[in-house]
Amino acid sequence: MVSISKNEIYIMDILWSNRGEASAKDIAQLLQRQLYWSKTTVYTMLNRLIRKGAVERIDPGFICRSLCDRDALRYAETDALIDRFYNGSLSDFVEEYLLRQEISPQEKVLIKRLIEKL
Repeated sequence: MVSISKNEIYIMDILWSNRGEASAKDIAQLLQRQLYWSKTTVYTMLNRLIRKGAVERIDPGFICRSLCDRDALRYAETDALIDRFYNGSLSDFVEEYLLRQEISPQEKVLIKRLIEKL
Protein backbone atom coordinates (compact mmCIF):
# COMPACT_ATOMS: atom_id res chain seq x y z
CA MET A 1 0.00 0.00 0.00
CA VAL A 2 1.22 3.49 -0.79
CA SER A 3 1.80 6.22 1.77
CA ILE A 4 -0.42 9.27 1.29
CA SER A 5 0.37 12.71 2.75
CA LYS A 6 -2.17 14.78 4.66
CA ASN A 7 -2.65 17.11 1.70
CA GLU A 8 -2.99 14.24 -0.77
CA ILE A 9 -5.87 12.91 1.33
CA TYR A 10 -7.93 15.96 0.28
CA ILE A 11 -7.69 14.78 -3.32
CA MET A 12 -8.38 11.16 -2.43
CA ASP A 13 -11.46 12.21 -0.42
CA ILE A 14 -12.83 13.97 -3.49
CA LEU A 15 -12.28 10.87 -5.60
CA TRP A 16 -13.78 8.54 -3.00
CA SER A 17 -16.85 10.76 -2.61
CA ASN A 18 -17.33 10.69 -6.40
CA ARG A 19 -17.35 6.90 -6.80
CA GLY A 20 -13.61 6.88 -7.36
CA GLU A 21 -13.43 9.23 -10.35
CA ALA A 22 -13.27 12.95 -11.10
CA SER A 23 -11.63 15.15 -13.68
CA ALA A 24 -8.45 16.96 -12.70
CA LYS A 25 -10.19 20.19 -13.67
CA ASP A 26 -13.09 19.55 -11.27
CA ILE A 27 -10.72 18.56 -8.46
CA ALA A 28 -8.67 21.73 -9.00
CA GLN A 29 -11.76 23.96 -9.03
CA LEU A 30 -13.09 22.41 -5.84
CA LEU A 31 -9.79 22.71 -3.97
CA GLN A 32 -9.31 26.27 -5.23
CA ARG A 33 -12.66 27.16 -3.59
CA GLN A 34 -12.21 25.10 -0.42
CA LEU A 35 -8.50 25.44 0.36
CA TYR A 36 -7.39 28.27 -1.94
CA TRP A 37 -4.92 25.96 -3.68
CA SER A 38 -3.66 26.99 -7.09
CA LYS A 39 -4.36 24.83 -10.12
CA THR A 40 -0.62 24.15 -10.37
CA THR A 41 -0.52 22.85 -6.79
CA VAL A 42 -3.45 20.50 -7.40
CA TYR A 43 -1.95 19.16 -10.63
CA THR A 44 1.43 18.63 -8.93
CA MET A 45 -0.24 16.66 -6.15
CA LEU A 46 -2.28 14.65 -8.66
CA ASN A 47 0.90 13.76 -10.53
CA ARG A 48 2.51 12.63 -7.25
CA LEU A 49 -0.48 10.40 -6.56
CA ILE A 50 -0.21 8.98 -10.08
CA ARG A 51 3.52 8.25 -9.59
CA LYS A 52 2.75 6.58 -6.24
CA GLY A 53 0.19 4.35 -7.93
CA ALA A 54 -2.73 5.68 -5.86
CA VAL A 55 -4.42 7.35 -8.83
CA GLU A 56 -4.73 6.43 -12.47
CA ARG A 57 -4.86 9.09 -15.20
CA ILE A 58 -7.35 8.43 -17.99
CA ASP A 59 -7.13 10.46 -21.18
CA PRO A 60 -8.61 12.33 -22.91
CA GLY A 61 -9.78 14.78 -20.29
CA PHE A 62 -7.31 13.99 -17.48
CA ILE A 63 -9.85 11.91 -15.58
CA CYS A 64 -8.48 10.67 -12.27
CA ARG A 65 -9.47 7.28 -10.88
CA SER A 66 -8.62 6.11 -7.39
CA LEU A 67 -6.62 2.89 -7.33
CA CYS A 68 -6.79 2.44 -3.57
CA ASP A 69 -9.65 1.79 -1.21
CA ARG A 70 -10.26 4.22 1.65
CA ASP A 71 -10.56 1.49 4.29
CA ALA A 72 -7.47 -0.36 3.05
CA LEU A 73 -5.48 2.89 3.12
CA ARG A 74 -6.68 3.71 6.65
CA TYR A 75 -5.69 0.25 7.85
CA ALA A 76 -2.25 0.43 6.20
CA GLU A 77 -1.52 3.93 7.55
CA THR A 78 -2.67 2.99 11.07
CA ASP A 79 -0.63 -0.21 10.97
CA ALA A 80 2.45 1.76 9.83
CA LEU A 81 1.96 4.30 12.64
CA ILE A 82 1.69 1.56 15.28
CA ASP A 83 4.77 -0.19 13.87
CA ARG A 84 6.79 3.04 13.75
CA PHE A 85 5.91 4.55 17.14
CA TYR A 86 4.81 1.59 19.26
CA ASN A 87 7.02 -1.25 17.95
CA GLY A 88 3.92 -2.93 16.56
CA SER A 89 2.15 -3.09 19.93
CA LEU A 90 -1.53 -2.34 19.48
CA SER A 91 -2.13 -2.49 23.23
CA ASP A 92 0.57 0.15 23.90
CA PHE A 93 -0.98 2.41 21.27
CA VAL A 94 -4.54 1.98 22.60
CA GLU A 95 -3.47 2.50 26.20
CA GLU A 96 -1.53 5.69 25.49
CA TYR A 97 -4.19 7.09 23.18
CA LEU A 98 -7.11 6.41 25.51
CA LEU A 99 -5.34 7.71 28.60
CA ARG A 100 -4.76 11.05 26.86
CA GLN A 101 -8.39 11.50 25.77
CA GLU A 102 -11.42 13.00 27.43
CA ILE A 103 -13.81 10.07 27.14
CA SER A 104 -17.50 10.55 27.82
CA PRO A 105 -19.37 7.93 29.86
CA GLN A 106 -21.24 6.90 26.69
CA GLU A 107 -17.98 6.38 24.81
CA LYS A 108 -16.59 4.32 27.69
CA VAL A 109 -19.59 1.99 27.46
CA LEU A 110 -19.10 1.64 23.70
CA ILE A 111 -15.37 0.95 24.10
CA LYS A 112 -16.05 -1.69 26.78
CA ARG A 113 -18.59 -3.38 24.49
CA LEU A 114 -16.09 -3.39 21.66
CA ILE A 115 -13.43 -4.99 23.86
CA GLU A 116 -15.89 -7.62 25.05
CA LYS A 117 -16.60 -8.55 21.40
CA LEU A 118 -12.92 -9.36 20.94
